[in-house]
Amino acid sequence: MTTPQLSTATERDALCGFLDKQRAALLRTLDGVSEEDARKAPPRAPSPCSEC
Repeated sequence: MTTPQLSTATERDALCGFLDKQRAALLRTLDGVSEEDARKAPPRAPSPCSEC
């Protein structure tokens, strides 16, 4: 039985790798979105007390 090998990466390397993956995911999500649409504010969610 083999033991899983622990990463020897430093905390900084691990953080940089995580951020690289997050940036890539964001770019994939935004692919095809126009500049105008990207700058639009999202609609506001109704307040839970709006019916109070």
